[in-house]
Amino acid sequence: MESRLIQFRKNRISGKISNHRIYYRIFQAILFTLFCISVQNLTSQTQDPGISEKYESLISKKEKRILDFKEGLTENSGLPWIIRLFYRGVKDDYAVFYDWNGHEACFRYRKNKFDHDGIASIHALIPGHAYELNGVLTGMLVFRKISENKMSSVPEYIPEKKLKIEEKKDKNNVPVLKLEKFKSLETKELVY
Repeated sequence: MESRLIQFRKNRISGKISNHRIYYRIFQAILFTLFCISVQNLTSQTQDPGISEKYESLISKKEKRILDFKEGLTENSGLPWIIRLFYRGVKDDYAVFYDWNGHEACFRYRKNKFDHDGIASIHALIPGHAYELNGVLTGMLVFRKISENKMSSVPEYIPEKKLKIEEKKDKNNVPVLKLEKFKSLETKELVY
């Protein structure tokens, strides 16, 4: 059996294949190449001219983070926090949330382990999902220094009234807030 290429060359030499067939095949190849290039150009346009920035998450990277709120604390700051965070999970009487930097904040959602209304209020939270939270600072989980290079692995809860300003602003300490309300963040845009 002869290969198709050898057979094609023999037929071409013998004149069985006309020139217009060859030109037609070349024309088809050129059209196919132009079509592929135009499709690639259309799909490479990731942004609509009307959209100002690329979609990344429900929480913008420009939003205030936990450290920004801690830097704004003063001696007598009982102001409510309105912050957008991601939900991590439940630990004891606290719902733990985190920001883009990975810093955590604990929101107390129940009074004790018998508070069934508090449990029901956070039952539908989804780990990793974004929420807008309203809460008031009640204290901090403070990690004390054991030695020069070592920190305690078990935090100590200190109420806000007994906190020093340095403890409030320390990046290792975790703020504890009373959860007043929260809402799930949802996008109203089409994500493609």
